[in-house]
Amino acid sequence: MRAVGLIAVLIALAAFAQPQGERVEFQTQGALRYDSASDTAQGEAIIARWREYLLEGTRFLGSPRKAEYRFFEGVRLLGENLNAQGSELNLFTRERRWTLLQGRAELKPAFTENRLLESMYLQGERMEGTETRVQAERCTATTCNLDHPHFHWSAETLDATAGDRAVLRNVRLSILGRTVLSLPYV
Repeated sequence: MRAVGLIAVLIALAAFAQPQGERVEFQTQGALRYDSASDTAQGEAIIARWREYLLEGTRFLGSPRKAEYRFFEGVRLLGENLNAQGSELNLFTRERRWTLLQGRAELKPAFTENRLLESMYLQGERMEGTETRVQAERCTATTCNLDHPHFHWSAETLDATAGDRAVLRNVRLSILGRTVLSLPYV
């Protein structure tokens, strides 16, 4: 019975989302409701697939006609070259972009076309991305994968382009908790 209801909801959401944005497929272990009059979808314990990404959240709110979706609490965004988690994820399928609030992300070496030998770990108040670009505000970046890295760059903004470069503005390099260098950009 649950599977039949889920399939019906998937078909309804896909039908409304197709003309304006890219297809998003939803799965849930909880309730998933859609109100066609207000174009509002709501759900709990959501897993969604969009392009090559897998998205998870404890709660979900979306507008299929606008192709805009919000995931809350325990949010994860998993992709081939990117793994991210945070408190809230906004997905805009029409523009093919996402925004993550109070989050952490791992950009794998393939994102930089192996120009970095290790993954880059970002943490920030706000991160926004597409397949080829990640931007962050009030963030830290490091290649150290420890919970408390030995070193990190702190920046007001970060702009990383896949296979090209990462530019950090208003930057401080900290090693073992001490700021050793401050620069306007790197």
